[in-house]
Order: sequence, then structure tokens, then C-alpha cells
Amino acid sequence: MLLNILSDWPDINRAIGFDEWIANGDWHIGNILFDGANQFYLIDHNLDMRQPLSPDTPINNYLLNIKLFCTPDEIGRQRIKNQLAAIVNDISPDKATLDIF
Repeated sequence: MLLNILSDWPDINRAIGFDEWIANGDWHIGNILFDGANQFYLIDHNLDMRQPLSPDTPINNYLLNIKLFCTPDEIGRQRIKNQLAAIVNDISPDKATLDIF
């Protein structure tokens, strides 16, 4: 199943963390390209960093939803959340990119 392949993509956690950092709630199936082998390309960031941002307005992180859906156990899901928190915390406020794309 393609969702499982995307969930196992080596860069998905870093992409999810970056999406959280830039408040990207714009992913949908048309914005995720797959080369048919093992690489995904994330395109179309036109709704990133939308204003106004508020802690009361959660971002629908599409990639995170896929990753959590494909992770069957609660311990695995908590491990993902901990990894993502570390990724987001490691992003410098002066740097708006990760070296994965």
C-alpha cells in the first residue's frame, strides 16, 4: 500500500517536523509526488506560514496523520511524537529549510 511506503520513507519524520515548524496544512495527494521506487517529492507550499497563527488553531499535518495511521501501537506513536518534538526544537529560528529536499 502506498501509504505504508510513504510512512516508511526515511525522510518523513523530518518532513513532518518541518511542516509543523512552518505551519503547513496544505498537503494533499496532489502535492506529494512519488518516483515509483523509493523517493517522494513534496511540492506546493503556497499556504505555509498562514496568518494569523494561534495555538488554538491546530495545523492538520497530513503527513503526520499518515505516519500515525500506519503505526499500529501506542508506544510507536509516542516515539514518533517525541522524535518530532526534538526535530522541531532543533530547527533554528534563523534557518527556514532542512537539508532533505
